[in-house]
Amino acid sequence: MTESKSPSFEEIMKQIEEFEKTVSELAKNVENLKKKLQTNQEKYGSDISKWPQM
Repeated sequence: MTESKSPSFEEIMKQIEEFEKTVSELAKNVENLKKKLQTNQEKYGSDISKWPQM
């Protein structure tokens, strides 16, 4: 039989901190996207088919 090694407290905390950082960065990206969409809506109107292609 093989023994499975349980992760240490430090390993778990490191994983949680990395996950937290990822979630935080995603939240920033979502906020930036929302701002860009709002800016484009103000510039070009609500019909996104008329917005310039990027």
